[in-house]
Parts: sequence; structure tokens; C-alpha cells
Amino acid sequence: MHPQRAGVTATSGLLLLATSLPWIELEGGTSYSAANGVGWALVLVALTACVLAATGERTEPLPRWRALGASALALIGAAVAVRAITHYETFIAASGLPSGRISLGPDPYLFALAGLAVPALAFVLRARDE
Repeated sequence: MHPQRAGVTATSGLLLLATSLPWIELEGGTSYSAANGVGWALVLVALTACVLAATGERTEPLPRWRALGASALALIGAAVAVRAITHYETFIAASGLPSGRISLGPDPYLFALAGLAVPALAFVLRARDE
């Protein structure tokens, strides 16, 4: 597999993994992943980015339209994750989750970092080969 394609596929896979792990943790051990509520849109974003990166001729770099598509989707997801990190109290109040001691899990950070890594890998590794 071409290194650019492998990197973008792997980081898109991290996006998909980050949607299923706990984003919000409540006192008492209850946790909620991104898939609870609006997170289904993030699952779709991550899955589409992963499919765009993984399909096609694997020995060649990603065509520009696939790299742009995966990058745009990853950046949209990263923006949602950053918004969740900076305004998670608002998200919790709007979601109707039970009150109590609530903390933000590590996975919004993983999603945001992976979302920023997709375009970096898509275009830095591509430029290195050209």
C-alpha cells in the first residue's frame, strides 16, 4: 500500500475508533460515546473518509479528489470535536444527560488530533512523492 494511502487510511480508522470510545464520563462509571446523539454524523464522516482513503489503486497515492474529500470530512469532524471540547457543558445540557459529576473523556482529543492528521498526511506525503 502506498505510504500516503496507508497513513490516511490509518488516521481515518482512528477517527472511526474515536467515535465508539467514551467521550463523556459520569460519576458512577457511566459513559457516553460520540455514537450517542449527534455522534452518528461523526461515525458517517469517519467511515466515509476511511472508505475514500482505502478504496482504489492501493499502490498509487490518493487521487487529489479523494485526498480532498477525506481531508474535508476529517476537518469537519475535527471542528465538531474541538467544539465539543471547548463547550462540552452546553452539549451536555442540550443532550438531556443525567446531572452529576461529568468529565470529558480522552476521545474527543483523539478525534480532533486524528482529524487534523488526515489532511496533513494526505498532502505532506503526496508532496514528498511528487
